[in-house]
Amino acid sequence: MLRNAILSNNPRAIYVDESDSSGPPMVTATQTTFWRNGANLVHEFGANPPSLDGATPLPGAGNAVTDPLYVSATDLHLTAGSPCIDSGSATGAPDHDLDQGARPRGPGFDRGAFE
Repeated sequence: MLRNAILSNNPRAIYVDESDSSGPPMVTATQTTFWRNGANLVHEFGANPPSLDGATPLPGAGNAVTDPLYVSATDLHLTAGSPCIDSGSATGAPDHDLDQGARPRGPGFDRGAFE
């Protein structure tokens, strides 16, 4: 389960290898942003299509394909106006971000590692 995540700039954001599985894998996401991935979901060796190209988000509440508006390619903090700010879910969210800042800082939780 992915929640409040940002998956960006990957050849495959989510890769599911079904070659050694006794049942269908469950890949779920909510409030997750996808951006500039070659594919957002790839199923290999199984009968659980469809794979999803980089323009199609996984089905789920609040999932989107949109630019998260990072500070830069090496600084993954969000800039003002990012659609990821205050658009996450409180469910299962940590109370601090990777900078050890308290979460949330504002009316809602941000998506991604930094509040």
